[in-house]
Amino acid sequence: MTRADDTGPGHEVRDIVDDLERKVERERDERDVPGSRSDREDVEPVDTGDDAPD
Repeated sequence: MTRADDTGPGHEVRDIVDDLERKVERERDERDVPGSRSDREDVEPVDTGDDAPD
């Protein structure tokens, strides 16, 4: 049985992915993290001071 408002398989998955992408974008904006890969490549690495022991 198919309803008139069905958009096909994967519709719910697309909604979940879209929601997650919006969440990541909001978090990047809040932390001032550059959004695109090319932007992130130009950022200096963060030294966490959490180096492995010798």
